[in-house]
Amino acid sequence: MARPLRRIASALLVLVGAGATAAVSYGAETGGRLSTTAIVGLVRETEVKIAAEVDGRLEAVAVTPGQRVKKGDVIAVLSSPTLDATFEEAKASVAKARADRARVYAGTRKELVDIARRNVEIAESNRNLAKQQFQRVDTLAARNVQSQQNRDETAGALRKAEARLRLQQADYQRSMAGPTAEERASADADL
Repeated sequence: MARPLRRIASALLVLVGAGATAAVSYGAETGGRLSTTAIVGLVRETEVKIAAEVDGRLEAVAVTPGQRVKKGDVIAVLSSPTLDATFEEAKASVAKARADRARVYAGTRKELVDIARRNVEIAESNRNLAKQQFQRVDTLAARNVQSQQNRDETAGALRKAEARLRLQQADYQRSMAGPTAEERASADADL
Protein backbone atom coordinates (compact mmCIF):
# COMPACT_ATOMS: atom_id res chain seq x y z
CA MET A 1 0.00 0.00 0.00
CA ALA A 2 2.91 2.35 0.68
CA ARG A 3 4.37 1.80 -2.80
CA PRO A 4 1.40 3.18 -4.76
CA LEU A 5 1.42 6.30 -2.55
CA ARG A 6 5.13 6.80 -3.22
CA ARG A 7 4.54 6.50 -6.94
CA ILE A 8 1.77 9.10 -6.86
CA ALA A 9 3.90 11.45 -4.75
CA SER A 10 6.85 11.01 -7.11
CA ALA A 11 4.66 11.71 -10.15
CA LEU A 12 3.29 14.86 -8.54
CA LEU A 13 6.79 16.13 -7.75
CA VAL A 14 7.85 15.57 -11.35
CA LEU A 15 4.79 17.47 -12.65
CA VAL A 16 5.32 20.38 -10.25
CA GLY A 17 8.97 20.56 -11.23
CA ALA A 18 8.12 20.53 -14.95
CA GLY A 19 5.55 23.30 -14.42
CA ALA A 20 8.05 25.44 -12.53
CA THR A 21 10.68 24.94 -15.25
CA ALA A 22 8.16 25.92 -17.96
CA ALA A 23 7.16 29.07 -16.06
CA VAL A 24 10.78 30.15 -15.56
CA SER A 25 11.68 29.54 -19.21
CA TYR A 26 8.55 31.44 -20.41
CA GLY A 27 9.46 34.39 -18.22
CA ALA A 28 13.01 34.35 -19.59
CA GLU A 29 11.75 34.40 -23.19
CA THR A 30 9.38 37.34 -22.68
CA GLY A 31 11.78 39.29 -20.52
CA GLY A 32 9.46 39.10 -17.55
CA ARG A 33 6.78 41.11 -19.39
CA LEU A 34 3.31 39.84 -19.80
CA SER A 35 2.08 39.92 -23.32
CA THR A 36 -1.49 40.17 -24.50
CA THR A 37 -2.64 38.25 -27.45
CA ALA A 38 -6.01 38.36 -29.13
CA ILE A 39 -7.50 34.93 -29.17
CA VAL A 40 -10.58 34.04 -31.12
CA GLY A 41 -12.84 31.74 -29.19
CA LEU A 42 -16.26 31.14 -27.80
CA VAL A 43 -17.36 32.33 -24.38
CA ARG A 44 -20.41 30.72 -22.86
CA GLU A 45 -23.33 32.95 -22.00
CA THR A 46 -24.44 33.38 -18.45
CA GLU A 47 -27.90 31.93 -18.20
CA VAL A 48 -30.29 33.34 -15.62
CA LYS A 49 -33.59 31.65 -14.85
CA ILE A 50 -36.39 34.09 -14.13
CA ALA A 51 -39.70 33.24 -12.48
CA ALA A 52 -42.74 35.39 -11.80
CA GLU A 53 -44.14 35.85 -8.31
CA VAL A 54 -47.67 35.10 -9.57
CA ASP A 55 -49.09 32.53 -11.93
CA GLY A 56 -50.30 33.57 -15.34
CA ARG A 57 -49.77 33.45 -19.08
CA LEU A 58 -47.00 35.37 -20.82
CA GLU A 59 -48.74 38.20 -22.65
CA ALA A 60 -45.77 40.27 -23.89
CA VAL A 61 -41.96 40.35 -23.67
CA ALA A 62 -40.55 43.84 -23.13
CA VAL A 63 -36.83 43.11 -23.77
CA THR A 64 -34.75 41.62 -26.55
CA PRO A 65 -32.12 38.88 -26.16
CA GLY A 66 -28.82 40.37 -25.03
CA GLN A 67 -30.39 43.61 -23.78
CA ARG A 68 -29.08 44.85 -20.43
CA VAL A 69 -31.69 45.26 -17.72
CA LYS A 70 -31.63 46.73 -14.24
CA LYS A 71 -33.46 45.75 -11.10
CA GLY A 72 -37.07 46.88 -11.38
CA ASP A 73 -37.19 46.97 -15.20
CA VAL A 74 -40.27 45.39 -16.76
CA ILE A 75 -39.11 42.43 -18.82
CA ALA A 76 -42.41 40.68 -19.42
CA VAL A 77 -46.14 41.21 -18.96
CA LEU A 78 -48.25 38.41 -17.54
CA SER A 79 -51.97 37.88 -17.95
CA SER A 80 -53.62 36.32 -14.91
CA PRO A 81 -57.42 36.00 -15.03
CA THR A 82 -57.52 34.97 -11.37
CA LEU A 83 -55.50 37.99 -10.28
CA ASP A 84 -57.58 40.28 -12.51
CA ALA A 85 -60.80 38.91 -10.99
CA THR A 86 -59.44 39.42 -7.46
CA PHE A 87 -58.49 42.99 -8.34
CA GLU A 88 -61.95 43.72 -9.77
CA GLU A 89 -63.56 42.19 -6.68
CA ALA A 90 -61.46 44.46 -4.46
CA LYS A 91 -62.47 47.50 -6.52
CA ALA A 92 -66.14 46.51 -6.17
CA SER A 93 -65.74 46.16 -2.39
CA VAL A 94 -64.24 49.64 -2.18
CA ALA A 95 -67.10 51.06 -4.28
CA LYS A 96 -69.66 49.37 -2.00
CA ALA A 97 -67.94 50.70 1.13
CA ARG A 98 -67.96 54.22 -0.35
CA ALA A 99 -71.67 53.92 -1.20
CA ASP A 100 -72.47 52.61 2.30
CA ARG A 101 -70.51 55.47 3.87
CA ALA A 102 -72.34 58.02 1.71
CA ARG A 103 -75.67 56.46 2.70
CA VAL A 104 -74.77 56.65 6.40
CA TYR A 105 -73.64 60.27 6.17
CA ALA A 106 -76.75 61.23 4.17
CA GLY A 107 -78.90 60.24 7.14
CA THR A 108 -82.41 58.86 7.10
CA ARG A 109 -84.35 59.43 3.90
CA LYS A 110 -87.16 62.01 4.06
CA GLU A 111 -89.76 59.38 3.18
CA LEU A 112 -88.76 57.27 6.19
CA VAL A 113 -88.88 60.31 8.48
CA ASP A 114 -92.38 61.09 7.18
CA ILE A 115 -93.47 57.50 7.80
CA ALA A 116 -92.08 57.62 11.34
CA ARG A 117 -93.95 60.90 11.99
CA ARG A 118 -97.22 59.38 10.71
CA ASN A 119 -96.67 56.31 12.91
CA VAL A 120 -96.42 58.66 15.91
CA GLU A 121 -99.71 60.31 14.91
CA ILE A 122 -101.41 56.91 14.59
CA ALA A 123 -100.01 55.78 17.96
CA GLU A 124 -101.28 59.01 19.58
CA SER A 125 -104.76 58.39 18.14
CA ASN A 126 -104.75 54.79 19.39
CA ARG A 127 -103.60 55.92 22.83
CA ASN A 128 -106.34 58.60 22.97
CA LEU A 129 -108.97 56.02 22.01
CA ALA A 130 -107.67 53.55 24.62
CA LYS A 131 -107.68 56.33 27.22
CA GLN A 132 -111.32 57.25 26.44
CA GLN A 133 -112.40 53.60 26.58
CA PHE A 134 -110.63 53.12 29.89
CA GLN A 135 -112.26 56.24 31.37
CA ARG A 136 -115.73 55.01 30.32
CA VAL A 137 -115.20 51.50 31.64
CA ASP A 138 -113.58 52.84 34.82
CA THR A 139 -116.60 55.07 35.48
CA LEU A 140 -119.02 52.20 34.83
CA ALA A 141 -116.95 49.78 36.92
CA ALA A 142 -117.05 52.26 39.82
CA ARG A 143 -120.89 52.08 39.62
CA ASN A 144 -120.72 48.29 39.33
CA VAL A 145 -122.20 48.43 35.81
CA GLN A 146 -119.03 46.98 34.24
CA SER A 147 -117.00 44.08 35.55
CA GLN A 148 -113.59 44.53 37.14
CA GLN A 149 -112.17 42.20 34.49
CA ASN A 150 -113.37 44.48 31.70
CA ARG A 151 -111.79 47.44 33.54
CA ASP A 152 -108.48 45.55 33.84
CA GLU A 153 -108.54 44.67 30.14
CA THR A 154 -109.07 48.28 29.07
CA ALA A 155 -106.36 49.43 31.52
CA GLY A 156 -103.98 46.92 29.88
CA ALA A 157 -104.96 48.16 26.41
CA LEU A 158 -104.23 51.74 27.54
CA ARG A 159 -100.78 50.81 28.88
CA LYS A 160 -100.04 48.95 25.64
CA ALA A 161 -101.10 51.97 23.54
CA GLU A 162 -98.94 54.30 25.66
CA ALA A 163 -95.92 51.98 25.26
CA ARG A 164 -96.51 51.81 21.52
CA LEU A 165 -96.63 55.62 21.38
CA ARG A 166 -93.31 55.92 23.27
CA LEU A 167 -91.75 53.40 20.87
CA GLN A 168 -92.97 55.30 17.80
CA GLN A 169 -91.76 58.62 19.26
CA ALA A 170 -88.30 57.15 19.89
CA ASP A 171 -88.20 55.79 16.34
CA TYR A 172 -89.15 59.21 14.98
CA GLN A 173 -86.47 60.94 17.08
CA ARG A 174 -83.88 58.44 15.85
CA SER A 175 -84.92 59.14 12.25
CA MET A 176 -84.60 62.88 12.80
CA ALA A 177 -81.18 62.59 14.49
CA GLY A 178 -79.59 60.67 11.63
CA PRO A 179 -76.61 58.36 12.04
CA THR A 180 -74.85 58.06 15.37
CA ALA A 181 -71.14 58.77 15.84
CA GLU A 182 -70.58 55.00 16.10
CA GLU A 183 -72.38 54.36 12.80
CA ARG A 184 -70.26 57.03 11.11
CA ALA A 185 -67.05 55.63 12.60
CA SER A 186 -68.02 52.14 11.44
CA ALA A 187 -68.71 53.39 7.91
CA ASP A 188 -65.36 55.20 7.88
CA ALA A 189 -63.57 52.08 9.12
CA ASP A 190 -65.12 49.92 6.40
CA LEU A 191 -63.71 52.25 3.77
